[in-house]
Amino acid sequence: MNVWIPGLIVVAVGLAAGLWFGLRGRSEAAGDGGTGPADADAAGAAGPRPSAPRRGGSGTELAPASSSRSAGLVGFLFGVGTCAIVGGLIYWATQGAKPRDEMAGGAPMAPMAQPTQMASGSGAPVDAATAHEASAELTPEVAAQLDQFRQQVQAAPQDLQARRQLTVALLNANLLMEAFEQARELQKVAPNDHDGMFVEGVVRLAMGQWPVAAQLMGNVLAQHPD
Repeated sequence: MNVWIPGLIVVAVGLAAGLWFGLRGRSEAAGDGGTGPADADAAGAAGPRPSAPRRGGSGTELAPASSSRSAGLVGFLFGVGTCAIVGGLIYWATQGAKPRDEMAGGAPMAPMAQPTQMASGSGAPVDAATAHEASAELTPEVAAQLDQFRQQVQAAPQDLQARRQLTVALLNANLLMEAFEQARELQKVAPNDHDGMFVEGVVRLAMGQWPVAAQLMGNVLAQHPD
C-alpha cells in the first residue's frame, strides 16, 4: 500500500491544479463576456450595434467549455509536473544527506571483531568476511596444516613465528574472519609486525574499508620498501 501513496499524491495534486485552472478559465471567460452598467448606457445611447453573424450549429457555444477543458488539462499537467519535480528534489536531498560510514574509515573493525548475528537465528555474521569463509573449501592437506598451526599457537601464545604462520595460512585459505583475529592478536604482541598489518589490510580491503587498508599497506611498505 505504501508504494501507491506517492503516485496518489501526485495525481491528487494534478487534479487539484487542473480544477483550479479550469475554474479560473471559466471565471475569466465569464468576466470577458459580461457588460457593466456603463457599457449598457453607452450602448443605448449609441443605438443598437449590429450583431456578428453566428455560426451554424453549436460551435460558438462550445468555445467556452472547450477553453475550460484545455485550461483544466494544462493545470493537471502543471500540478503533476511540479509535484514530481519537488518530490524528486526531496528524494535526492535525503539520499545525499545519508552518512557513508563505509567510506569514512573510522573505527571500522568493531563489527568484524564482534560481528552482528542475523535475526533469523542462523548464527552467521552479516559481513563480507563471513561470506568468504562460507565459500572456502579446504583440502585435507590445508585443513591438517591449519590444525597443526592452531595447536602450536595454543601451546605457545607468545610464539610470534607460529602465529605469523597461522595468520598467513588462514588468509591463503580464504578464512578472513579468523585471519583478521589472529592478525590483531599478533599486533597486540608486536604492534608493528608487518605480517599482522598486511593481513589486516587485506581483510579490511575485502570489507570495502579502503582508506584504512591503504594506511596499513603504506605502513608495511614504509617498513619494507623492497
